[in-house]
Amino acid sequence: MNSNQVLIHQSMIASLLISLSQSYLPLNVNDTNTTSQILQLFPEIQNHYGDSIEASLEINLSGESGEVIRVNSLTGIEVGKGDEKLSTSLIVKCKNDNMSDFETAVQFDFGLEAIANISVDPRWKLYLNIPKIAITNVKIS
Repeated sequence: MNSNQVLIHQSMIASLLISLSQSYLPLNVNDTNTTSQILQLFPEIQNHYGDSIEASLEINLSGESGEVIRVNSLTGIEVGKGDEKLSTSLIVKCKNDNMSDFETAVQFDFGLEAIANISVDPRWKLYLNIPKIAITNVKIS
């Protein structure tokens, strides 16, 4: 190993992902742009909730096992490869002027697989490359 290399074991990456997901997920995206973006994707939602619609997006990942991440010397960091998929949920929540709380309008549950490569320059600037990403077994409710 030369002075420009850092060794990180896959269990450390898996532990970091689990720790971050427990601390920061589910992630709620609710800004002024969210409603307009959601309505572009799902215009029928506005028909149901009316002109006073307000929407948010909840993102959740669950992969409690360290097996969800592997480091492969040929391909890079493998997320959700093999039997252990990274379970992902995207939940669109909506409300209008007649409602006090958001309710689930549509939910997407799916498995996520990806390959990621990370490089670091001499100034410790990180570069991320994701040459492959796949969404599998989508369930819409």
